Amino acid sequence: MCMFMTLCIASVVPVQGRLGETKDTIDSRLRNSNSGDSYRREVQETKARQGPYARMLPMLEAAGIEFEVHVWWNADGDSRLRDVDLSRPRTNSGWDYFVVFFDGRSVLEGYRRNSGNISVYERDELLRRNFGTDDVIEHSEPLRDGSYFTWQYESDDGTMRGVMSGRNQLMVFKSEFDRHLAEMNRQWRELMDQEAQQTYRENIVGF
Repeated sequence: MCMFMTLCIASVVPVQGRLGETKDTIDSRLRNSNSGDSYRREVQETKARQGPYARMLPMLEAAGIEFEVHVWWNADGDSRLRDVDLSRPRTNSGWDYFVVFFDGRSVLEGYRRNSGNISVYERDELLRRNFGTDDVIEHSEPLRDGSYFTWQYESDDGTMRGVMSGRNQLMVFKSEFDRHLAEMNRQWRELMDQEAQQTYRENIVGF
């Protein structure tokens, strides 16, 4: 299972849009705009586990799959970079910007508005920028078939997906990555069930 997933995830490569960028590219864009910067090294691990994708992390770690999560802070209209302490694990302003990398390329981006909800205009613009197209398909409700995260928005060619998590978080991810995670989760659940069947008697000895 681990080898299968490693090969599959490594094959997820960008075609268009921002998914598929390197960490240096993202870092340069934020720094050049003077609007954002990385959280400090000592809080990166804590921040990484606060993202809307967090439930996938234990599964990937247990399977021995190598990945990286990096978190930036970015300003909004009511906040400025110079006023934020990026050595603290939580802030009450701006955006938290989470990116998951495999083989040095981004496959998932998460956006959290720290001081309020994400407006429909902000959501739609973030989707367009990540999808690399103005043609964003919106479904009436989140779709779950063949998906680990579920999704409600997708690019017109079906290669990228997005979903809101609550009112202040948006995730955008490669469709192929989502499907591979769903298959990995299915295999993982089967493995956990087999182990439970094999050990349940010894776990309740004495009762």
